[in-house]
Amino acid sequence: MEAVYEKAGLFYLGKEVDSATMAPTEALTLLKNKHFTTHAAIIGMTGSGKTGLGVDILEEAAIDNIPAIVIDPKGDMGNLCLVDPDFDPEHFLPWVEEEARAKGEEPEVYARKMAQRWKEGIESWGQSPERAKRFAQVKKRIYTPGSDAGAGVNILSSLEVPPAEILQASDLFASYLKSTVSALLALIGEDADPLKSKPYALIAQILSHAWTAQENMTLETLIARIITPPFKRIGVLPLERFYDDDARFTLASRFNALLANPSFSAWMHGEAIDIDRLLYDEAGNAKVSIFTISHLNERERMFFVTLLLNRIVAWMRRQSGSSVLRAMLYMDEIFGFFPPSKNPPSKEPMLLLLKQARAYGLGVVLSTQNPVDLDYKGLSNIGTWFIGRLQTSQDIDRVIEGLSGKERSVEASQIRKLLSDLPKRTFFLKSAHLEGVRLFTTRWVLSYLKGPLSRKEIAAFCPAQKQSNAPSATLTTAPSANDAMQTFTIDIGVPQYYEPDPSGKLHYAPVLAAHVKLHYYQERRGIDETREKRLLYYVDGERFDAEMCEEESLPFERFARDIPKGARFVPLPAFLLEDKGLKRLQRELKNYLYRESTLQIYRNKTLKITSRPDESYEAFMARVQERLKALKEEAIEKLQDRYAKKEERLLQRLERAKARVEKEQADSTGSMIEAGIAILGALFG
Repeated sequence: MEAVYEKAGLFYLGKEVDSATMAPTEALTLLKNKHFTTHAAIIGMTGSGKTGLGVDILEEAAIDNIPAIVIDPKGDMGNLCLVDPDFDPEHFLPWVEEEARAKGEEPEVYARKMAQRWKEGIESWGQSPERAKRFAQVKKRIYTPGSDAGAGVNILSSLEVPPAEILQASDLFASYLKSTVSALLALIGEDADPLKSKPYALIAQILSHAWTAQENMTLETLIARIITPPFKRIGVLPLERFYDDDARFTLASRFNALLANPSFSAWMHGEAIDIDRLLYDEAGNAKVSIFTISHLNERERMFFVTLLLNRIVAWMRRQSGSSVLRAMLYMDEIFGFFPPSKNPPSKEPMLLLLKQARAYGLGVVLSTQNPVDLDYKGLSNIGTWFIGRLQTSQDIDRVIEGLSGKERSVEASQIRKLLSDLPKRTFFLKSAHLEGVRLFTTRWVLSYLKGPLSRKEIAAFCPAQKQSNAPSATLTTAPSANDAMQTFTIDIGVPQYYEPDPSGKLHYAPVLAAHVKLHYYQERRGIDETREKRLLYYVDGERFDAEMCEEESLPFERFARDIPKGARFVPLPAFLLEDKGLKRLQRELKNYLYRESTLQIYRNKTLKITSRPDESYEAFMARVQERLKALKEEAIEKLQDRYAKKEERLLQRLERAKARVEKEQADSTGSMIEAGIAILGALFG
C-alpha cells in the first residue's frame, strides 16, 4: 500500500514533537509542495540540522519530479549525489574511508556499519528502499565554476542579450543591468556606486547600448568597447571629459589582466548557464543542479551568484504564470549575499525573485545561521519558517515576534526556553498556510550525509560529468608558402571585409559571408517568426556548395573595410569572378535555405499544447509536466470537494438519525411513565 505522504503532492519532512517531553509522536509533518511557492527560510545555529532539513526538502522535490538549482557556498549539498538504494558497502566505502581512518576503524568494516545504519534509519521512518531508488534515478550534477573538479561553467554567454520580457520592462531592465555591472566590477575589486562610480556609468552604458541593439557581449568585446566606446557622450557630458582615454585604458587593462590570468581560463570552459538545461533533461524530467562555490574567493562568489540569479530572473520572466510548484532555488548559507544594510550585487536579483517568483511557480528556500542575515524587505515575502536551535538573545527576540502571533499556541517564554535548548534536527514550523506553530523533528535523509565534499571527492564521486569540461578544439589552416598570391578586383556591389592576419604575413584567402533572414509563417498555428543567421563559406574548389556553410555569431561589420597595405590574396576561382554581384550564388543559397531550413515545433495532442517557436525541447517537456501537475491538482481538488459534500450529507443523515433515536427514546420513556400512572390510578383510584 502506498504511504500517505506519497500522495497528493506532499513533502514528508518528519514527525511532530511533544513540546513537554520533546519526544517524536506518530503524527507526520507533511507540507503541500505548492506551499513552497511562497518561499521558505531555514534558520539555526551550526549543528542544529539545517543541512539535513534542506536535503529533506530537495529529496522530496526530486521525488515529485520538481527540479532544483542549488547554490552551495560550503560544499555540503553535494551529499545529494551520495545515495545507494541497494545499501551496498562497496558503494559506501569511498564515502566513509576518510572518516573511518579518522576514527581508527577499518574502512571496509566501517562501510558495512554505515550501509546497515542508513538502511535501518530510512526504514525506521517508514521509507522503503524503493523510495531511495526513485530519488537515485533523478539526474544530479555538481558544477564547480572556475574549477575543473566538477562540471565546468562557461560564463562567456553571461553577457548575452536579456529576453524581451526584461528589455521591455524598464524597472526589470534597470535592475538586471545594475546587478550585472556591479558583479563585473566586484570581480576586479571595484566598489561600484551607481551614483558616483565612473566605471559603473561607462560599463552600464556600454551594455545598455549593445543590448538594446540586440548585440550579445563577451568579456573580450567589453574590453574593446571600454577602450573605444560606441558613443560620444555619457549623460550630457562629452565622453573624453567624463572618462578620458588613459582612465578607460587602465580599466580595460584590469579586465584584460583578469582574462589573461591562466587560472581564469577555467571560467571559459564547460556548459553555458542555460536554466532550462539545468532544470530538465532531454525527456523533461527533473534534475538537481548543484553549484559548489566553496573554492572561490569572496569576489568570485559574488560575481558568479549574481550572474546565476540574473539568468534565473530572465528564465522566470519567460515562463507563464503558475500556481503549481514548477522549480526550486535553494541557497545554503545566505550570509553576505542578502544582508539588511549593505547592497551587494546579488541582493537586487534575490529580492526580485522573492517578490515575483511565486507567480511563476518558482519556490526559493534560503538557509542561514542568523535571522539578521536576511534583508527585512525579503522577510515579508517568505511564507514558511523553519527555526532550529539559536543561542544569542538578539536572534531569539527577533524570532519570537514571528512565532508569537495573535493565536499563541506556544507562549513567548516557552519559545525562548525551547529555542535555546532545542535538540539537534528539531525545528519550529511557522507557515502562512498552517494554523499556529508546530514543533517537529526531521526524517532520516535518503542521501548519505558525509559533510563538505573536497575537490578530490567531487572529481571521484562524479567522474561522468568531467567529459563536458574538455575545451573544444578548432582546426584552422592558412595558405601555404607555395600558394600563388596576387591582388584582385571583384564586383563593386559586393561588400568586402578584411580580417586581421595574426601571423603578420598579410596573406588572405577568400571566405563568402551571408547575412540572411528566414521568415516562418503559418496562420493556423499562429506562427509568424523571423530568424537571422550569419553564414560563412570557406571557398575551396570550383563550385559553391551551400551545405558547407557554417554559422557565425559575430557581425561581419567588426572587420575593416580598407585593404591592408601590402596584402596579397589567393586567386579567386572562376565561379566567383564570373558571377556579377554574386546573384547566382544568392539564388542557390535562397533555394537551399528554403528547402533545408525548418522551424521545429513540438506538440502534445492529448493536452493540446504546442511549443513556441523559440522553445527548446527541454522547456516544452517541462511545460507538459507542469500542465500534468496542474491537472493532477485540479483532479485532487475536485475529488476533495466531491467527497467533502458526500461527507457533509452523511454527517447530516447521521445527525438526523441520532435525533430520531433520541426522540424515540424520549417517547418510549414518556409512554412508560404514563402507563405507570394509569396503573397506579386504577389501583389507588
